[in-house]
Amino acid sequence: MSLTRITELADSRAFNFDAADGSATFKYMALVSSDDTNPEDTIYDRLATDDTLTTAITPRVWNNLVKGSPSATPLGGGFYSAELRYFTPQGGDAPDPGATYPPGGPPAPPTPTAPSDSTPVSAGGANGGWTLEIGGEPFRILKSLETISRTGLLGSDPPNFHGLINVDGKGEPQGIDVSVPKCEFIVTKRFPILTFGFYKTIRSLYGKTNDKVWYGFKKSEARFMGASISLGEDGQINAVFRFELDEEEGPEDLIIEEGLEVPLRPGHHLLWFKYGDFEQAGPPVRKVPRVLAAYVERIFKEGDFALLQLGE
Repeated sequence: MSLTRITELADSRAFNFDAADGSATFKYMALVSSDDTNPEDTIYDRLATDDTLTTAITPRVWNNLVKGSPSATPLGGGFYSAELRYFTPQGGDAPDPGATYPPGGPPAPPTPTAPSDSTPVSAGGANGGWTLEIGGEPFRILKSLETISRTGLLGSDPPNFHGLINVDGKGEPQGIDVSVPKCEFIVTKRFPILTFGFYKTIRSLYGKTNDKVWYGFKKSEARFMGASISLGEDGQINAVFRFELDEEEGPEDLIIEEGLEVPLRPGHHLLWFKYGDFEQAGPPVRKVPRVLAAYVERIFKEGDFALLQLGE
């Protein structure tokens, strides 16, 4: 048996500790030689042992939690993703070093809940961090939120287009270009090792939105826009992950006009309108373009951002 390398990952301990059930998950990346016929057993033996080679990354007791049983998942090319669960022992207090695994095993993890607005976002520690950048980008708007006034030549009564902007002679709104907010969430992370399987994960998630609450953002509010990965001078791998944010809109934000209210537009969903002629009471009676219907479309696929190992 030959375990070439085992390294504790940067998102171990801090990202997975849960005080609610007194448990924590230590995460590792292991490389086993190709001639090992039982690689999982090799990894189990090393994580379960208390020898001086691994005691720093697999302590018997950590923060009053005791060590449980390890697990390993093959990633290909001799690489394995391994985990070691720590949990509260029976009786509630951590035993002296050398305690045995208590009957019954660790408790089941709690169901995750969405954080509130007051929940702090983890700063990432020495192995990572995050940045929030808010700027502007051009966007063509075809309809206003409200028409403040209508003024006709020589006191005439101009048509009421109900917020449609820059209507041409054919009755079609041309709109106008304005700057709208653009919000980017950037996460930096340092990894001791990355596998080709992880690079494939990055590629598969590119352009997708979060399929569940992530970093406090509701489902679909974050869209993965790629990553920059480089090797640092210290041998660590530096990675910068970029996400574009788009806030969910509710009915109070989507009152298109009287009689037309959209119930919900999730983040990164497209809202578009169907226009048509509408007879406006006179005098004089006019036909003017109006929004007749509104549609909300999902245009991006969803993905599990937990696979990026950036925390939640």
